Amino acid sequence: MNEILLNINNLSISSMPEHKTLVGSVSFSVRRGEPFTLIGETGCGKTLIAQALTGVLAKDLSATGSIEFDGPNLVGLSGKERRKLWGRRMFLLPQEPRLALNPTMRVIKQVSEVLRYLRGQQPKNALKNAGTLISDLGMSSSRDGRHYPFRLSGGMNQRILLAIALATPAEFIVADEPTKGLDADLRDSAVRLLQNLVEQGKTLLCITHDLAVARDLGGNIAVMYGGYIVESGPAEKVLDSPVHPYTQGLIKASPENGMEPIPEHVLSSMKTAWNSSGSRQMEACL
Repeated sequence: MNEILLNINNLSISSMPEHKTLVGSVSFSVRRGEPFTLIGETGCGKTLIAQALTGVLAKDLSATGSIEFDGPNLVGLSGKERRKLWGRRMFLLPQEPRLALNPTMRVIKQVSEVLRYLRGQQPKNALKNAGTLISDLGMSSSRDGRHYPFRLSGGMNQRILLAIALATPAEFIVADEPTKGLDADLRDSAVRLLQNLVEQGKTLLCITHDLAVARDLGGNIAVMYGGYIVESGPAEKVLDSPVHPYTQGLIKASPENGMEPIPEHVLSSMKTAWNSSGSRQMEACL
């Protein structure tokens, strides 16, 4: 079994100065070279965890607990120290690929710059290798690679970001809603690309509301509701034999299962437990 690369322990995220808890006492571990998926509905706190991990939390938010990445605790590190990890040890695939790319540069140039500055390749070799990465992801390096981001579709821009992820020496990839807004064919293609990252030796933390993505990626998953993890374990076990009422309801509410609404008594009981017992509210729902 692979060693643990990321260990998050009792991570809480609060808004300041209200001290309102947005993520409460979250704990999970990600093993090197394996996928891990955080799943839950919009607004449950998944992206906040990714932001705390990568060091891009908004200034009016604060994080407590520990985020141990290959040993050291990232919580409390300065922005300068965090930035040393970007691209070199970890890489974030954001929800909006086009906004993450430089609109004034051709995309092949953006991939080649990563190879130049993070891997030390000479400009000519970097450009050639960037073209190879783009071609390997099903795009034309000579045609698509010469475009600016605004000339490409959302799916193409996503592939360019995946090419950059492969170009970096970063071993840990955080993918935030990588299939958001994609049709079924593009969703399947995006999942295959994420699987390719893992096959290339990368460690993947995927954030999604799509149960099918979690199942296809495999590995371990954690289900979130209202800022807390309600259930976690191997993807196949959790999705085939869920224990928590919310996980059961989430699975029944998926399109492939008829989009049956989660029973109101399940949601109301969780809210009641949340109000009465703080960070232990989800345990009370079992």
